[in-house]
Amino acid sequence: MNYIIRNLILAILLTIGALQITRCGGPTPNTADETETKSLTQSLQQSSSGVTLPPPSPSPSFTPSTPVNQPAVQTAPSGLTVTITSTGVQHSVSSTEYILNDDLKLSMTTDDSSNEIWYTLFTEEEARQKTEAELDPSRRSPAYKYDPILGISKPSIQNAVVTYILNVRAYDTSGNKTAPKTYRYHLDKKPPVLSFPIGGQSPLRMYSGSTHGLVIDEPGTVYYREDALELTERNPTGLTTTVMISSGMVHDFYLPWSTHARFILKAFAIDSVGNRSLTTTWTYCYYDPFLGDSIYKPCN
Repeated sequence: MNYIIRNLILAILLTIGALQITRCGGPTPNTADETETKSLTQSLQQSSSGVTLPPPSPSPSFTPSTPVNQPAVQTAPSGLTVTITSTGVQHSVSSTEYILNDDLKLSMTTDDSSNEIWYTLFTEEEARQKTEAELDPSRRSPAYKYDPILGISKPSIQNAVVTYILNVRAYDTSGNKTAPKTYRYHLDKKPPVLSFPIGGQSPLRMYSGSTHGLVIDEPGTVYYREDALELTERNPTGLTTTVMISSGMVHDFYLPWSTHARFILKAFAIDSVGNRSLTTTWTYCYYDPFLGDSIYKPCN
């Protein structure tokens, strides 16, 4: 009996010990947890094998609480003015074209004395040989920076017309610039030329009973007399017409159809800037040959 009781107590103690060991080892693993762990492991393995992962969610946009600074609006210099300082007679063809009977002298200014003025200045013949870049008055050769102390000066040529072309623009201290301006200056020291064209059977003959006109080769005033008296600006007989084009007919004269008629014409011209031509006299006599038309020709 004692043997049986001792074995029963030993079995009970072993059972209690086994239960304590199980309790100390933690809970039995859950099947769902094992499945989730396996799935995460497989996803990581696929990503490392080159499989593209879905893109991350976009970050929310950021709007600054203060506005971004905008660049200042750039404005070109203003008040660029070119002034003729020559003392001779001037004639304005337009606001950018002038005729002078003197040397060319110019000054240039802007509204701000700190601005720079750059220019190119060539004769008309020289300008034809230049490229557009060479004519541009930018901050590089062959342009020049205007010096207000020296100014600009170009000589005229006696008995000739020289045309200068000026291109100019201004820069401010920030580098802003104006559009280029172009001016034309005709230095005219050439007297006008008067002619009295004649026609007929030869360059020296005129048909009687027809009209023939004095012609001036540039704008100006013509003074004339149809007699042998002295001709001066104070004692002209008739014409003081200004020709509005570079050349043209000034006046028509009627040549009478009469025997032994004598036609005498004296004339000179003064152009728009005061150049005066010499006084010219034309003398023609009427002839009535037996054959052919009645004509005027220089008197013998």
